[in-house]
Amino acid sequence: MANIVHNIPRTKRDNMRFTENLQRHSKILFEANKELRRATRAKSEIASKMSHEFRTALNIIIGFTELMLDEVPGVINQQQRYSLNDILTSSNRLLTLVNEYLEHPEIEREKAIQTNYENR
Repeated sequence: MANIVHNIPRTKRDNMRFTENLQRHSKILFEANKELRRATRAKSEIASKMSHEFRTALNIIIGFTELMLDEVPGVINQQQRYSLNDILTSSNRLLTLVNEYLEHPEIEREKAIQTNYENR
């Protein structure tokens, strides 16, 4: 085989090497792209589950805290009111952070790309 390669003009041999390298790199990029799509899909699934789980838990905490502050289950003292207000403030702040994270433009863009890819 070495004799055959030497008989090929240099430019043709260079073109063959270039083509082989291009095909090899193309395959590597294709596999990396496939892996990236899989990772993006997993990230979207996690964000979706996070959204539901965090929001559900925080809304329950906020709701029960408000009921207790309204003294529905019974009278509360000033120290309890202070603690419940801290819980309510912190829970609302955390809910805002979760909403901002989950509504971040990058995530929305990734969802749109994923939906577009899946509809092909």
